[in-house]
Amino acid sequence: MISDGKFHQVAATWDGVTARLYVDGAPDTSIAQSGTLSGGTDCPLKIGSWNGNTSTQAFVGVIDEPRFSNVAVSGDWIGAEYRSESSPGTFYTLGSEVM
Repeated sequence: MISDGKFHQVAATWDGVTARLYVDGAPDTSIAQSGTLSGGTDCPLKIGSWNGNTSTQAFVGVIDEPRFSNVAVSGDWIGAEYRSESSPGTFYTLGSEVM
């Protein structure tokens, strides 16, 4: 549980074999998970909520820029995305101008 009032990035990936969770661009946990994804009216996508939740279980906070992809991005990609958003001025440096 993160409750410090600061910006955090939480990302999850699933490649059909392993589900992975990343917090602030770093691996947090993983679990073997095979099978297929299914959806529909019997299994809707929920963000910050789940079946049977109560007001004490629901997510309380701001979810900004949720993203979905049909491929599992790499941990390096997630880390680079976090660094570019959390501290853009230190994410890259420019050399001196060449005339």
